[in-house]
Amino acid sequence: MHYPKLLTSIFSVLSILSTTSIAQHRLTERSLPLPLSSNDRWIVDANNNHVPYVGINWPGAADTMLPEGLGYQSIADVVQKITETGFNAVRLTFAVEMVDDILDEGGDVTLSDTLIRALGDANGTIVLGNILANNPGFTANTTRLEVRNCFSAKKTA
Repeated sequence: MHYPKLLTSIFSVLSILSTTSIAQHRLTERSLPLPLSSNDRWIVDANNNHVPYVGINWPGAADTMLPEGLGYQSIADVVQKITETGFNAVRLTFAVEMVDDILDEGGDVTLSDTLIRALGDANGTIVLGNILANNPGFTANTTRLEVRNCFSAKKTA
């Protein structure tokens, strides 16, 4: 039941981050005609030039099941640094347990719940405060999937 929403989130994050990052990074080096497509085993631009994907992993499958580092920097800052460093594809990992939680509990849990469950009351509250300070669009009631959906909003805004 929730798989389509989850899969949509996964694919929108990967496609928005990778193609937008490519466009922003590569346009400073040379003109990159969009859209991107594939030709045999190659990713190509609109002029059939090869476009290398230079990818990075952004872990998000640990105990909190959130993208790591949000207690230290905002999503926008991390994505900007990824782009500036020259990466043009992001693999945002998901915890299988998160999918199980959503299916078993009939919905996702909040930032507050996942942090306290994973880190304990004292540490979870501290980390939640840091995440909220760095990402003012979130609240304690923002869910894990809503955090992941923010990646698309940050890149398209």
